[in-house]
Amino acid sequence: MSVDQHENSNGERVILLKNCKYNAFLDGEFDEEKNRREFQEALQAVRNKVDSPMKQMRVVTLSKKISCWHCYKLFSEDAEEKQRVYEKDFCSKECVRAFKH
Repeated sequence: MSVDQHENSNGERVILLKNCKYNAFLDGEFDEEKNRREFQEALQAVRNKVDSPMKQMRVVTLSKKISCWHCYKLFSEDAEEKQRVYEKDFCSKECVRAFKH
């Protein structure tokens, strides 16, 4: 890279850089309107996405959790696989068998 300095006809100092790489961002060229449009398009694409969490609501039911007497796993009190033996709660038949032996 070489530097050439001189004065223009208005008496202003002009610096010319020769054989240097041009970078639009570093040299101050930036299209704000184009950037704004692209950002708005991307934002709309995210908001309009079909599987967006904002568009899909799911129903969550809360239930009391209890602990298995054998393995201490937490499970829902109304779980289908729940076993009640000797007034103790178990998460599965396997835990009941292991407890009995």
